Amino acid sequence: MRRKGITAIISIVLMLLLLVAVFGGVYMWITKFQKKTQEQVSSGAGAATSKATGSVKYMFSVVSIADDGSGNVQITLKNDGNTEIRQQDASNLIVKLDGRVVGSTVANATALTGGNTNWEPGELLQFILNGVTWNDINDGRQHVFYFELSNLGSSISFNCGPLDVGDTAC
Repeated sequence: MRRKGITAIISIVLMLLLLVAVFGGVYMWITKFQKKTQEQVSSGAGAATSKATGSVKYMFSVVSIADDGSGNVQITLKNDGNTEIRQQDASNLIVKLDGRVVGSTVANATALTGGNTNWEPGELLQFILNGVTWNDINDGRQHVFYFELSNLGSSISFNCGPLDVGDTAC
């Protein structure tokens, strides 16, 4: 009779040990999964999606979207990648405003901060949108700008607004 009581205690202890082992395994898996997910989110936060060609990455970000002082929408982008973007690639930039393709004068952009013909890493590119005025943007609604260098596989979207009357930048 005494053995039956000890057997029950041993069974309970073994079940508790098994339960602790299962919870430990689940905890380790969740921790590893969370760390991996956090690293993936951190590496892609705020910037563009990029396409790697060997060890070369094409990536850019929005520095500003603003009124150029004469009612036009001036956009400033920064080359955040580790290689230059050729002028002919930059001139193929697709710009969409709220899902609608709008024109830009990127092909004629001479406002590269280094004065180069190619868009070097860290350099800014400024251009004016055609067919869009600052009043179209400053209308109290939120707008989504989408920029894509489709031939390089790099794109970014940027939310602007809602702006208050008199605002001159997003």
